Amino acid sequence: MIRKIFFFMIIVIGLGFPSFPSNSDEKPVSFEMKLFCEGSTVNCDKMTDPYSKREIYLHKQDLFSLTDLKKAGMQVQWDTYKNDGSNEKSLMGGVSQSSSEPDAKISLTFTDEASKRLFQVTTDNVNHRIGILFDGNLITAPNIREPIINGDVEITGPTIKKLYAQEFVYRINKALGIETQEPTGESAPRSEYIGLISMALGLLIGGGAIKLISVGFPNILLEPARKSIGSSIAFLLTNAEMQKRLIFTAGMLVFIQLASGIPVPGLDASSLKEYMERAVYRFGGGQWPLQHMFMMKKMTIMSLELAPFFISCILLQISSGAIPALKQFYYQEKNGRQELTKHTYILTIFIVALQAYFISLWLESPNTWGGMFIVTSPGMPFRLLIVVTITAAVAVLFFVANLINRYGIGNGFAVIIVSYLVFKVLASLGVVFHLIRLGKVEPVVILILSALLVTLAFLAFCLTRYFAAVEIQNNKGNKVLIPLRPTIVGKEPLTLAAAISLLPLTIASFIHSHSLFLFFRGMEYGTIFNLITVIVLTIFLVYIYAVIVFDLRDIVGSVTKHGYSLTNNPTNGVDYLDKVMTKVLVWAGFVLVFTTAFPLLMMMLLKIPYSPANLFSAGILLVIVGVFSDIISQIGFFKDKFESGIKEWAICYVAFDEIEATIKSNYLKDQGIPALVEPLRFTWGLPIRTIVDQYRLYVPVNKNKEARDLLIGRP
Repeated sequence: MIRKIFFFMIIVIGLGFPSFPSNSDEKPVSFEMKLFCEGSTVNCDKMTDPYSKREIYLHKQDLFSLTDLKKAGMQVQWDTYKNDGSNEKSLMGGVSQSSSEPDAKISLTFTDEASKRLFQVTTDNVNHRIGILFDGNLITAPNIREPIINGDVEITGPTIKKLYAQEFVYRINKALGIETQEPTGESAPRSEYIGLISMALGLLIGGGAIKLISVGFPNILLEPARKSIGSSIAFLLTNAEMQKRLIFTAGMLVFIQLASGIPVPGLDASSLKEYMERAVYRFGGGQWPLQHMFMMKKMTIMSLELAPFFISCILLQISSGAIPALKQFYYQEKNGRQELTKHTYILTIFIVALQAYFISLWLESPNTWGGMFIVTSPGMPFRLLIVVTITAAVAVLFFVANLINRYGIGNGFAVIIVSYLVFKVLASLGVVFHLIRLGKVEPVVILILSALLVTLAFLAFCLTRYFAAVEIQNNKGNKVLIPLRPTIVGKEPLTLAAAISLLPLTIASFIHSHSLFLFFRGMEYGTIFNLITVIVLTIFLVYIYAVIVFDLRDIVGSVTKHGYSLTNNPTNGVDYLDKVMTKVLVWAGFVLVFTTAFPLLMMMLLKIPYSPANLFSAGILLVIVGVFSDIISQIGFFKDKFESGIKEWAICYVAFDEIEATIKSNYLKDQGIPALVEPLRFTWGLPIRTIVDQYRLYVPVNKNKEARDLLIGRP
């Protein structure tokens, strides 16, 4: 009897308790993409927008379904995560999730056949909205800004949290027959002090590595780096004139940074505020993505910075290889620099006006701002206003740069660029500390990065100061060393190589060719093929660019004209210089290739984001180190000038490059005229022989006319 009662209780319990859901009982996965309807019709279904909570209408016909997907993936948006301790829950597709969870990004990859249809659909419906549904719920309704070529779609938003994204990806992939590994949970938050301690230890380790390198590294690299650094810094901090120059430079940079926040005129403040609030809401109240930060930057009067001026310098320099009349300006002693400056400024104004006009069109377009109009009075008057304003802002930057050249420290154009780079460095460090707090980057990684950054910065400084010395002498036996540096081509070969490597993808995107895009997809940035292409092109362009900017026959001619001859090979100087220059360009190619590959290696091996890895790139590391080296050299000039005992000096000539300045200054010394050279250059930032670089030859005031007659008045 007891046994029967027990058996009966088991049956009751089994029937009375609800069964737990198993994987075999999961409801079928439903995924659709549908176009929006203009209004309520019999062919449309009513939905609720997950963001605005307003009623919207979607076509009943599905454009895409589950069978069109190849796979799904997700990534937690740790850069926008702010855990405020809230316990508020929300339901999304039947999944309960906390508002304090980190946002997530869902990625969908379509099949090849569906990718072609997706390209066609997005091409035909630019500026229209499309709805994405999961299990019958509308999860996002983005505006189609441009055709989707590569067959990849990303889903983001404040309602897409980590838990929901896990559920979405798991169920989609399971329905497609793909094994999906469960994502790991959040790491426990860490204190930023751990990052600071790791960074400090890394700096100490880097300093120790520098000490070891100093013991065993060739003196040919270390000697130029060691020379006068300590004395130059001491002179900067103790000399009254240098302190004034330092304060003036800092004041000008503060002025530029303040002016960089001034918006262009003609914008509707209320509409812009509404757009910003929407953007913050759309991304969950976290940090703004880089896309919106870039958009806000383009709305300021300093949006173009000095980029049009540098583009003009490069275009004229490259064009000089094909236009002999233009090339003559680079080698005329009397009026060459003035003519080149005039042509550069005219081309800069044209480029600024053209870019500013397109910015005005970009600001007027409602597609840029989610259907909103942020310009109060769009039209030609507004466009002309933007062109005039931005052109005037670039002119102000010119004026400030020349003021720094005259009253400050460093090359004004280079110092302004570095001031912008400093903010990029601080932003990168902010990303690193944020990831440390979230436990996504280990402290040992910060230690390694800090040690590598200090060590590589020191090596970059050594290579920047390094030069191959070519000895020349006159008939009196006076010997002079001509410096041939690996920095003569700057980072321009790397910039051109990167642009050329992405040219096929750019063309495919511009003509909206899906087949071409798929064919060239392996050349995207970050792929091995793209890296190899950039390396090969960089090495090739180093030599090609050196031929454009560097005329060995002109050097030999200048040496002969000033009464000198090459000590090692006086009869065939061009061939001798060519051999020496080839060795120097090997160093240049090595440095540029290393700064290309190393950031990608850091991203792959240490699993760090692009922003901190980019600190090792040529555009940041080499430029900052190069400008620091230039400032050290300039301070050395002021120190020599102060200790010369001569009270008044005057500029008698401005040379294009260091070689010309070295030959002419030593020629003046042989004629009994004291001469000093003030180097105002932009090492690594630009190639030599542009109007940005200035090598000013100073002589005593009472010798100025005599020196000019000797240099410029010579036949």
